Amino acid sequence: MPGLGQLGVLISRLRERTPGPIAEHQQVRIAAAGGGEYPVEPRPSPSPEHLRLLASCQSANPTSWSEIALCACLARLSVSTITEAHAVRVVGGRVEGPDAFRIVFTTPYVDVKVGVRGSTSSPLDPGIFPYPLGTGAVQDPAAYGKNLADFAIGEPFGMDSVSPTPDNEGIHWLVV
Repeated sequence: MPGLGQLGVLISRLRERTPGPIAEHQQVRIAAAGGGEYPVEPRPSPSPEHLRLLASCQSANPTSWSEIALCACLARLSVSTITEAHAVRVVGGRVEGPDAFRIVFTTPYVDVKVGVRGSTSSPLDPGIFPYPLGTGAVQDPAAYGKNLADFAIGEPFGMDSVSPTPDNEGIHWLVV
């Protein structure tokens, strides 16, 4: 399973972080070339639900397409620096059979709870999503999950990208 071998290390590192939100006045300093330091925004800790789901991924040893894709997506969301994934707060996620999964989250870019579904019957466009999805009839689940995390969930979007009416759980679904 590409990308999932490091999941245990990732979860250990996440648990070491201070729980709760990081105060606005706090800054993380990074050493730059020449010995200078530059302030950067601190990365918020993943939500408790996100950590719980990651731990479930580690203990479950994912084998189905949906389990691998879900776990890859959750793992990537917790470390990604490519887009705005750091601003996403996972509030739920689950496998929906062997070939589909969903993640529910909040983001500062819309004032609603957002969900996204991934499935083998909804392939991602390899011309848009950069992580290689493979050439088989079914896209590589780990790459699918990483692409969804970085370039769908992690991208800032507006209400025009989600369903205008929430479902019966109050979730607006992201159109990918």
